[in-house]
Amino acid sequence: MKIKDVLLCWDFIFALIIAIILNIFMFKYIQLSLIIDILSIIISTLSIIFSLFFAGMSIILTSNDDDFINFLEEDNIYSDIISTFKFTLSITFISLIIHIMMYFIIQLIISNLYTNLHKWFILFPTFIFFYSIFATFNSVIDAIKYAEKRIKYIKLKNKL
Repeated sequence: MKIKDVLLCWDFIFALIIAIILNIFMFKYIQLSLIIDILSIIISTLSIIFSLFFAGMSIILTSNDDDFINFLEEDNIYSDIISTFKFTLSITFISLIIHIMMYFIIQLIISNLYTNLHKWFILFPTFIFFYSIFATFNSVIDAIKYAEKRIKYIKLKNKL
């Protein structure tokens, strides 16, 4: 997967737009309690998405019909699906790790009695969260296309 493809994809652009809008309308400093609440929601959401996404990717990877894989590979469809899933799974995992680390860092900051942080402390994690959500959606659409192609292939195979 090329960097250009990632940067010009709708999921990256939408996540960037959300981050820019948040940057414009967000106060310069944010209370730690609000950041902790947001991070808790994000960590819970990403944990669920990561596990479901991983399970879905496993199902596609364990497809045991070599003829069908060869059929998809004629147009590079199978390779594209696998690379998209791999990239999205990596982004979601990285996002989850970043948010968990931030949660622990904020807990340490709270123990030192700081009450506010600069908005940039939440903007990048918010961007990567939305990007991983949109990228996951994109990959699920690819999985649906995979299933549709499989149905077409089975129909063609049965006719022959």
